[in-house]
Amino acid sequence: MYAYQFCSPSRASLQSGRLPVHVNIDDSPLLAYNPNDTSGGYNGIPPQMTTLATKLRQAGYRTYATGKWDCGMAMPRMTPVGRGYESFLGFFSHANDYYDQTLSVLGTGTVTCNNEYPDFWLDNGPASVLINTAYEEDLFTNYSLTKIWSHDVSEPMFLFHSFHLIHSPLQVPQRALDMFAGVDYWLRKKILAMTWCAWPARGAGLTP
Repeated sequence: MYAYQFCSPSRASLQSGRLPVHVNIDDSPLLAYNPNDTSGGYNGIPPQMTTLATKLRQAGYRTYATGKWDCGMAMPRMTPVGRGYESFLGFFSHANDYYDQTLSVLGTGTVTCNNEYPDFWLDNGPASVLINTAYEEDLFTNYSLTKIWSHDVSEPMFLFHSFHLIHSPLQVPQRALDMFAGVDYWLRKKILAMTWCAWPARGAGLTP
């Protein structure tokens, strides 16, 4: 009942605990603004709405978010850290490049800041040291697993791992494409390979 035909409303619904019709029903451009909307006006969850992570922090949980956000970024209050997550590694928009983290029309369907700049964040600032260093989904997996392995089990933890896969742009490491060498149709091969990468133990080859 909470899922929607677009990704952003579904994500806003999950984070806010409200039906999409009460939060956000449009995958609008990232810079969209409606001055007549007195409950927010910007793309994403209206600033005054509470969120899951905020409530869990109040209950004593350690809270972390990884991956795709797509729930608003017009002001610090609308970012993951502003919404109750202690730490966040990921991107704010609909999609970015899996390797250099820049925006593109293929990924977002629109031009934002001439699509010249990376959309990749660590907590309250750009994740500059990680940009263009590895396949993005591997970076997310490493980050989430590090949080899990280093967590003090005497405290409750909530970790929201939000895959970029299998969203456009369709980019995938060669190691994954090699797993489906027998598939002739290039589009099906890429989608199969990206789905395979979404399983961390196989996609990134990581172990504790």
